[in-house]
Amino acid sequence: MTNPDRAFHARRTQNWLWLAFLYGSYYALRYNLSLANAPIRAEFGFSKAEFGLVLSGTYIAYAVGQFVNGPIVDRFGGKRMMLVGAAGTILANVLFGLNALTGQLNLFVAVWVLNGYVQAFGSPGNHKVNCHWFAVGERGLFAGVFSAVVYLGRAAMMLVGPFILSFFHWKWLFFAPAAVAALVAVAMWRQVAETPRETGHDVSFADSKVAAGTHVSFFTSLRLVMGNRTMWIFGLAYLSTGVVRNGLEQWFPSYLQEVHGIAPGSVEFGAQAILMPLAALAGAISAGWVSDHLFQARRGPVVAIMYFLQAAVLVGFVYASDPHVCGTLLIVLSFLFSGPHSIVGTAVTMDYGGKEATGAATGFIDGMQYLGATLVGVGMGHLIDLLGWTAWGPSLILFAVAGGALTCLVWNAGGRGGAADPGDLAPDRQAA
Repeated sequence: MTNPDRAFHARRTQNWLWLAFLYGSYYALRYNLSLANAPIRAEFGFSKAEFGLVLSGTYIAYAVGQFVNGPIVDRFGGKRMMLVGAAGTILANVLFGLNALTGQLNLFVAVWVLNGYVQAFGSPGNHKVNCHWFAVGERGLFAGVFSAVVYLGRAAMMLVGPFILSFFHWKWLFFAPAAVAALVAVAMWRQVAETPRETGHDVSFADSKVAAGTHVSFFTSLRLVMGNRTMWIFGLAYLSTGVVRNGLEQWFPSYLQEVHGIAPGSVEFGAQAILMPLAALAGAISAGWVSDHLFQARRGPVVAIMYFLQAAVLVGFVYASDPHVCGTLLIVLSFLFSGPHSIVGTAVTMDYGGKEATGAATGFIDGMQYLGATLVGVGMGHLIDLLGWTAWGPSLILFAVAGGALTCLVWNAGGRGGAADPGDLAPDRQAA
């Protein structure tokens, strides 16, 4: 392998930026629902538990899609399947907006379940491509930077969405970003290469996890991942991220509006909508840098620390009543949950998946996250209906503690030296 030169780094930047822009579009076509939550419930008279069916159904579909789609991505390629997912989520968003004509809850659920499944091509797809372009010692920081760019999609939705609601019906929260995503998908199709060799660079950082010449089938890639003890521990911990992250992100607009009278379109909501993604951006980059440089590419320590800090801040949130204090704590929580989200969801999957099974590794990890997320739909909606918003914060604390305890078990796993024990996959070799 030749040493990467300036031309390689320029081409790599072009590659991952367009992947990030498209995956950011996926985010916009998912988080638009959090802004539409309250107006849809108000228009059609749904309770929080009823509308929670939309969320839970979507998270189940996303989790199943991750497990199924990961090996499919390994078989057919990350770029191709990301484009398939983009076409699907654009269609689902258009159909969801059109359901304003009927207001049928079962149609809202069915269409958003479709959206959950096709969105599950996004994460395995972009990680499958990026594992070829980044060395082990770069992946932590890259995971943070990549996540930061992706969060711009969510930030754009939170900034532009209230403006759309101020002048148009809520259905335009789904139509407008779908049109933008279509343009980004076309650009990504033209600009992204699956591997460096497709662009004339004799470089690849994706280690092989099987013997040379071995055919890697759907079930082989699953076995590579499901037989890995460390992946199971990270996956179970990531389930906690699914609860905490999605429990906060999907319900905080309704919380601010109903508890503190901070409505979408207000200055206060706008500030919150800007600062939460910015904090998430900073948390992802900081966690990545610390993982790569202070812990020699070991992922467990920084993830465990951030889980325990989440629990501590959530305890403070439970006892806070001032809207400014509550808003500040939500911003701090955004910083803290984005670190584990980016490190486990991106760096760990590339570290342990290798070139044969990065898609399957991502599918497994993200699938576990969204198994946890299913609890924040019907379950959390029913809990808030029954006990009020005072139950929202406490319901998340135990999951944050569990995530921290689990990742302490893999404190020394991985790093530049490779896997932590014989039960792991073959170690990644640092690229020359």
